[in-house]
Amino acid sequence: MQRQEKKPNIFNFDSYSINEKTNTISFLYSFNNGLKFTETITLRKPLDWKTINRPLVERIIFNLHLALGIGYYKAYCPKKIIISSGILSKEEAKFWNKLYTKGLGEFFYKNKIDFRDLINFPWQKNKKTIPLPINLKERVLLPWGGGKDSCVSAQLLEEMGYDFTLITLRDSDIQRETAKVSGKNRIINDRQIDQGLIELNKTGVYNGHIPISAIYSWTTILSAALYNYRHVAYSNEASANFGNVKYLGEEINHQYSKSLEFENDFRLYLKSFVTADINHFSLLRQFTELKISKLFSKSDKYFSTFSSCNRNFSFTKKAQSRWCGKCPKCAFTFSQLSAFIERDKLIKIFSKNLFADKSLLPLFQELLGEKRFKPFDCVGTPTEVKASLLLASKKPAWRQDYIIKYFQKNIKATIKNSGKLINDALRNSPEHNIPDNFRLTLIVGYGLEGKFAYNYLRHKYPDFQFAICDKKPIELADKHILKYSGINYLDSIKNYDLIIKSPGVSNLTPEIIAAKNSGREISSITNLFLEKYRAQTIGVTGTKGKSTTASLIFEILKSAGKKVYLIGNIGFDPLEHLLSEPDDKKIFVYELSSYQLENSKYSPHVSVLINIFPDHLPYHNGFNNYFKAKTNITNFQGKNDYFIFNSEYPLIKTLSKKTEARIIPYLNECTIKNNNIYYKKEIIISLSDIKLLGSHNLKNIMAAICVAKIYNVSALTIKKALKAFKNLEHRLQFVGEHKGISFYDDAISTTPESTIAALEVFKDRIDTIILGGEDRGYKFKLLAKRLAELKVSNFVLFPDSGKKIAAEIKLVYKQKNLESPKMLFTKNMDDVLMFAYKNTKPGKICLLSTASPSYSLFKDFKEKGSLFQKAIKKYSK
Repeated sequence: MQRQEKKPNIFNFDSYSINEKTNTISFLYSFNNGLKFTETITLRKPLDWKTINRPLVERIIFNLHLALGIGYYKAYCPKKIIISSGILSKEEAKFWNKLYTKGLGEFFYKNKIDFRDLINFPWQKNKKTIPLPINLKERVLLPWGGGKDSCVSAQLLEEMGYDFTLITLRDSDIQRETAKVSGKNRIINDRQIDQGLIELNKTGVYNGHIPISAIYSWTTILSAALYNYRHVAYSNEASANFGNVKYLGEEINHQYSKSLEFENDFRLYLKSFVTADINHFSLLRQFTELKISKLFSKSDKYFSTFSSCNRNFSFTKKAQSRWCGKCPKCAFTFSQLSAFIERDKLIKIFSKNLFADKSLLPLFQELLGEKRFKPFDCVGTPTEVKASLLLASKKPAWRQDYIIKYFQKNIKATIKNSGKLINDALRNSPEHNIPDNFRLTLIVGYGLEGKFAYNYLRHKYPDFQFAICDKKPIELADKHILKYSGINYLDSIKNYDLIIKSPGVSNLTPEIIAAKNSGREISSITNLFLEKYRAQTIGVTGTKGKSTTASLIFEILKSAGKKVYLIGNIGFDPLEHLLSEPDDKKIFVYELSSYQLENSKYSPHVSVLINIFPDHLPYHNGFNNYFKAKTNITNFQGKNDYFIFNSEYPLIKTLSKKTEARIIPYLNECTIKNNNIYYKKEIIISLSDIKLLGSHNLKNIMAAICVAKIYNVSALTIKKALKAFKNLEHRLQFVGEHKGISFYDDAISTTPESTIAALEVFKDRIDTIILGGEDRGYKFKLLAKRLAELKVSNFVLFPDSGKKIAAEIKLVYKQKNLESPKMLFTKNMDDVLMFAYKNTKPGKICLLSTASPSYSLFKDFKEKGSLFQKAIKKYSK
């Protein structure tokens, strides 16, 4: 370096060069007063430069040049920046402006520098940077500091069965010894800062903290591209998102380059301008420091070698031992681990009892939020410190120590709800970029949807280790699967962070409630699907009629030549589409139940809500929760989405006023005039051409027409599809006429309201009806009244609700002075048909429409309907 007295006003990124013989990359910088600097990165791991993806590696090295430059730029912070080593687009320059501004926030604060509009990276108009592809192995690089965080990451990756390698920038005893304990290989890159910068810093130029994690990110991305690794998994936690102090209107965060904000910016920049084929994320982002400490406390193999004291990595303040015992990081780490590690063991780790050191009280007061602001170090929040001291103070062994006594006397009494504070400090954060296959994952319930989830995860991630739990034994030979079954199968939930819940397990289950309270993610196959295909999905829900409506939409779009698929509650696996190549021409019609919607984080592009009345009340613990689940069909829609709804229902009409989507009340858009269905002023179809039974199905048709018009389907095509459409199986399905009796299977009708709708189709033609099933507390008064008006003569009644229905029928028939109807109470479908054939008048109808769920006697409505049809044929001769 050549020394000059003149203060420079220009900083230049001069050039970089690669020495393939020595595996060294040199980065040159200069100020316009003659000061010049060279920094070098040396790759210790052997490398064949002939086999690398040269264009991509050059792209990464250019960006590394910009990242390393921050340590030199800060000496004078000139207003003008020149980049001689490459060209940036406007969007790329924005990324670097933000990194230099926010990454140097603490530096600006301590040096009293006004950073507003200071950083302006040059960019070229019309410059377009296209990301480059690279084919990489499904392996993981784990940046390794040798602290508790990276040790926990290694533990998690081992549990999930990943092939991973440690990587460090420079080397130290801590990194070397902990890496040996981990048993994993390590890639080491050396960094040599220009000695001239170190000498210059002694002369009084600006100096201070830089965003070192940003430099680590670029060197690790370079290694991923050079050594064939698809994933880079950092160990930055949720607590890194919280800043230290406000300065010039901006929050200053010592850990900015470890924060989620930077991670999001870096991932977007990497994907948009470098490559989309390297996956950069933080494996621990969902966890707080306290939660990480709890996880680390189970890894005692690292206790004698790890250190989180940053002085082990400082150029100027080297620690004399693993723990200096004086810095904020030592005090904070000691406090967090005190909640979970025995006193004697922790004192042995630190070679000192930090809680007994009275001189550390001011530091602990800062950590507790009593003084000034959070220390400028990689430490967590005051809430986490209070929570750890609350947990430590519960242990008699810690209560004798000075810091704990101070906490109990001065702070503990100010905490209104200790349990809540501890729970909050351990709660998982939903804000992260962790891929699903890098989280401890449990499938809860191994029914139809559980099997869908298993098939998806196993095919997409062949070596991923996850778990399944179910009350019944899980018959599955898969070495990568942990299985939990039996009466306490839900106890396993507490060990996992991503819970893919099957619909059969209620949100109100205590174990699910506890998981939610701890911040664990409760997801579903619906969320997995909609996360990718929300914009191509038409979602259909309602208490009854959703299968018919979804099928109508599907058939119309199929007739129009669309690439359309019917999925969801109707029984077709949505996740199989996630395993195929993306196709923006696909349209998905997704039938959604309240069970599938209750944990939804996404709403479809087109949402259809056809009706609402009480159903599944025990599962949801009341109608309010049931309706709340249904509202997720539109809760997450935006202004470019569509909400198609039935305005006859006040609750749905009110919901339509809250959505951001474009609203379409389909009974307004479609009308019936002169025996035709119109869409606005256009005739779609004559009622005489429709084979579907029931006025409620006419409304379903109107909803389907409105969806079709969004996709520009012609009236002629809609008419063709509607003319061919028949009632679905077990939905007012005509089974046949035997001995002069017409039999209809409406097994899907499992609420009083849906059975009343079925009655309106046939009216006084009904002579025999089969009612009853699981008792969910439904009211049957209106149903009994309508049955009396139609003078239905014969009733078959299933337990458990059959007796309640019978009581209502007898009361109403007596009030109307009607002849007492014949009633059969039975559990047997053969008895049903013998009764029906004996008592139903020729020319009349026998209808299966139970007004109650099927589960008291049958597996589901399909089994009930199938047994009904089988018995009809059995006794027809």
